[in-house]
Amino acid sequence: MDIKKILLVIFLSILNYAITFSLGYFFSYLLYDRLSETAFIYILSIVYFFNLLIVLAEWWIIKKYFLKEQEFTNKINSRAIGNILIVLIPTFLFAGYKLFTGNLLSFNINTDFDKIINHIIVYILLMPVIEQIIYGDILFKILIKTKIKIALVATIISFLYMLTSMDPYKIDLMYLVYTFIVGMGLFFVRLKNGLFFSIVAHSLINLVILFFYLINGNVSHL
Repeated sequence: MDIKKILLVIFLSILNYAITFSLGYFFSYLLYDRLSETAFIYILSIVYFFNLLIVLAEWWIIKKYFLKEQEFTNKINSRAIGNILIVLIPTFLFAGYKLFTGNLLSFNINTDFDKIINHIIVYILLMPVIEQIIYGDILFKILIKTKIKIALVATIISFLYMLTSMDPYKIDLMYLVYTFIVGMGLFFVRLKNGLFFSIVAHSLINLVILFFYLINGNVSHL
């Protein structure tokens, strides 16, 4: 096992989140009083756009200097749609449960339009690309090159995905289990169908969540 490569990925991941947090802190606290409420909503989109640029730079550096030889070939097959649909099942179950128990966010089309657009930009367009490059390509390939078992690779990546998805101020055990399962599902799609389809699956998962937010915020008006 090449410990140096694993430590490199961990370092770059920490650096990436540190820079993202710093940008978020800068925009949130320095510009809060200077922006309208509508403009402030889009700050997260700006932060994640910078985050994407940082991740793309890291991706290029790692692929150029540390992943010159491809030791793992993806087994792309025609069952990508079926695999993605399977991965979506936990999201429907989790979001449905949260909806019926009254523990789900709500977006109203009439009053939360800017929040909806921001959610689409961040969670459906930007975040899936960012996280799948980190987990589904950089970390995936480096762990594969260490020759450890696939099951352990899946567990490590899913565990890290779970940790970075949790809210440190509100620990929800059910949500942690859900994100770990989603991480395993995205790993499965990445393994069987490649990076592009894991990004698509991730985007669709967040789209389903948005769909339930809209149901929760507009069902009384239907």
